[in-house]
Amino acid sequence: KAQQLSGPWGWLLYGMARYSDAQTRLLAAAQRVSSGGRRRSLLAEFWEDRDGELDDLRHWLTDPQDRVMLLTGHRGNGQGQLVREVLGIQALYIDVAGMLEAGGAVDDHIFLKHLCRSVGYWPAQGMDRQMSALLDLMLPGSGKLSRENEVLVAVQRVLSSLTQALIRWRGRWESDDRTPVAPVPLIVIDGFTAENRTRREGFMESLVTWAAYVSEHGLARVLFIADSSFAEPAMLACLGNRPERLDIQELQDGAPAAVKRLLRRHFQASQKPCEVLEEDLAMVGGRYRDIAALIAHVHEGAAPEEAVHRLVDGADQTVRNLLLRGQQGAKWTRPQLWRAVKLLATSTPESGVPYDVFLWSVFRGDEAALQSMKESNLIAVASRGVATLEDINPDVPIGRHARRYKVLPGSPLFAEVYWRLADHKGLAAVLDLEVAKEDIKREQATLSGYEADLVRLQEVDDVRREKWRGLAAPHH
Repeated sequence: KAQQLSGPWGWLLYGMARYSDAQTRLLAAAQRVSSGGRRRSLLAEFWEDRDGELDDLRHWLTDPQDRVMLLTGHRGNGQGQLVREVLGIQALYIDVAGMLEAGGAVDDHIFLKHLCRSVGYWPAQGMDRQMSALLDLMLPGSGKLSRENEVLVAVQRVLSSLTQALIRWRGRWESDDRTPVAPVPLIVIDGFTAENRTRREGFMESLVTWAAYVSEHGLARVLFIADSSFAEPAMLACLGNRPERLDIQELQDGAPAAVKRLLRRHFQASQKPCEVLEEDLAMVGGRYRDIAALIAHVHEGAAPEEAVHRLVDGADQTVRNLLLRGQQGAKWTRPQLWRAVKLLATSTPESGVPYDVFLWSVFRGDEAALQSMKESNLIAVASRGVATLEDINPDVPIGRHARRYKVLPGSPLFAEVYWRLADHKGLAAVLDLEVAKEDIKREQATLSGYEADLVRLQEVDDVRREKWRGLAAPHH
């Protein structure tokens, strides 16, 4: 039907369909060539015992939807790969990582070229930038005044053309009496991370607001795929903090029993005997990326215990570097990270640390710093329901109680590392001293503020006595 549409919109839709098909085929071929098919089969094995979750995901992806859709989960759980496995060529895929990572963060031409190619827009936007360069040549400095605005105008022009194409697509189907219901295309936007989402100012907000418009008007269903460290609050901010405009589905880690069956099946199929101990499996957890790394180490010839130790040592080195050097651009400090490590080391994976306790014990109420540490994947926030029976009001239905949250380590590997670092007496003594210095500095600043207030009060009192207001001197 896209070929039968007249005008540029028909060619745009035709190009979108052809590009989506080629993009999916190229991805499948690249996976087979790069890993001999192992990674693809491993993802299928990872979800083999979770048919209920897969069925829920399929229904969620195919059901009618008038809200922006967000598929999230812990980083490294393979959400994007899973969606491509489930949908195949039944969606248009837009990979923003290719726009924001491969030179597109600094080069406008590369950025717009990737964007136009993703949606089948031709010719690629760029005339505005060329005119700006010509203006800058004639009047040095003038072309740099509105660089970001030029790019955003080009982005809005592409999205507007896509919207018009979707309107014409729906009109074409509605005019056909043989079709009772017009199909609604599904557009999948993947590749946003906590690190790259701000590299193009206004780009993520433009995509989210456009997605809300076409979803609410029934022109298309738009699915964003992003990890849970930043996705929900970032998208809600783009939607004016209106949660009713966002539908969220979260993928969970694999259960220990399911992971054990996965490893047994995988190594039996490869005729490579391997048995991972229960305590080692608890360290790795049920995250797809960590399980894939464990299997890769074993295939390279490492024993299961050695493979687990390599993963733990890598996570240990990461946390140590952050504790000793910090992270550039982060809103949390090294002493705050150490407080978090010690607090999480004393908790269990089931209970975690209550959100409010963690917020005030580590950050003194600074939610921005907590969110920054969450975006660094050092911690995770999960719902914990009603904490105890004493918290339940018998006069209120159980479903109407406020949701409670807990803070957990960013991954099972980090949980093991936090326990080891907190138990390291030498490192703990050094970092405890730094935390104490920060506390002393903060209290000294507070005392200095109090002293300054007292001095100002004394000055006010002296002025009033000098003006004969009848106040007695405070010393008599």
